[in-house]
Amino acid sequence: MRNCYFRFDKSLRMGGSVEHFYHFMWGYLLPAAFEYLRNEAARSPRSSTRFLFRSCGPVMDRRLEEVFNRLSAHFAILGEQQLDDDPSLDVIVLPRWDGWINLTWKHRADGLHIDPAELQPTIEHIRSVRKWLLDRFLLSEQSGRAAPFLLLKRSAEHAFYAPGGKAEISGYGTGRRELLGLEAAREQLTKRGIGCEIFEPGACSLAEQINAFHASRGLVCMRGAEVANLLWLKPGSKVVLFNPAAAMPVKSPARVLAHIFELDYEEIDVGSQLRPVLDAERLAASLLR
Repeated sequence: MRNCYFRFDKSLRMGGSVEHFYHFMWGYLLPAAFEYLRNEAARSPRSSTRFLFRSCGPVMDRRLEEVFNRLSAHFAILGEQQLDDDPSLDVIVLPRWDGWINLTWKHRADGLHIDPAELQPTIEHIRSVRKWLLDRFLLSEQSGRAAPFLLLKRSAEHAFYAPGGKAEISGYGTGRRELLGLEAAREQLTKRGIGCEIFEPGACSLAEQINAFHASRGLVCMRGAEVANLLWLKPGSKVVLFNPAAAMPVKSPARVLAHIFELDYEEIDVGSQLRPVLDAERLAASLLR
């Protein structure tokens, strides 16, 4: 049996960890799914290839299992050191799409010249894997129900990411940042005829996340890992992102994803506030614009 190891490229020096959702999705899961899905021979029922992944922690490993079980792949998740120390494996070092977004596009958006030919292949790969995964995960769309805006609720910090835990980098979910006043904002927006729902991506399977995002009119969120899911939105969907620019001066990758997927993107600067309270009146003006 051939063992093919999808290796996370650690040579790219940038912030974040593959154990955190944004870097996991864009630096590991999506590139791996693309490599697997474009290889017809590997997906053949007669294939003798087993695909190996490094463990990305208990939260992200569930996402890996969900996707590659849905793709009917023969795979296993093992310890990174065990995989790196095995010379018998065929190794595919995956492209870091998270790095491509954060670095290449940041410079382009800041006015530096980059040849569009350098960007096009990666964009086409991203759009291809989006289509392939939507084809496999989307449920039949419900008719007769107005699509809501999603007010994203960040999940509580998992013990794996707590200080002193086993994560490479501590901190996760509400342990870092969150939007407050979601319930009050939902009530006031509903009274104004703006349909919205509170949605907690971290408490849902990836299939549930894909379907919720794709069925929505758009979303309201705090800057964070949840922006990794912007690829599931339909073109033209509204995105309102609260950005603590004073605390996080590096621009958010959300603006790049919004450009790729043709989203109606608005960023609200909340200074150094890591837990801002939603202002329903201001939010209504953004959603109705």
